[in-house]
Amino acid sequence: MTRVLVPLAVLEGESVSLGLMNLLGTVDVTVLGYHVLPEQTPPDQARLQYEERANETLADVAEEFRLAGGDADHRLVFTHDRAQTVDRVADEVDARA
Repeated sequence: MTRVLVPLAVLEGESVSLGLMNLLGTVDVTVLGYHVLPEQTPPDQARLQYEERANETLADVAEEFRLAGGDADHRLVFTHDRAQTVDRVADEVDARA
């Protein structure tokens, strides 16, 4: 089945619209929660501070996709380069879109 990567700025309050959830209800989805860090901030430090809250939000979003009819999982990353991270994770999960 087709897998779609849905990037979400998880700590900035970004959400997924109901229309997108309905549209993607028949495909497998990986929700990529990301947070772009300032260059001097180590990802491990951000993970300690924000991981629990971010994972709770991502689990809720993934569940909404499952309720819409597809299979969904989620990943959380703290990064210095959003575009590079999205590309890397899309390759890892074999996302088609």
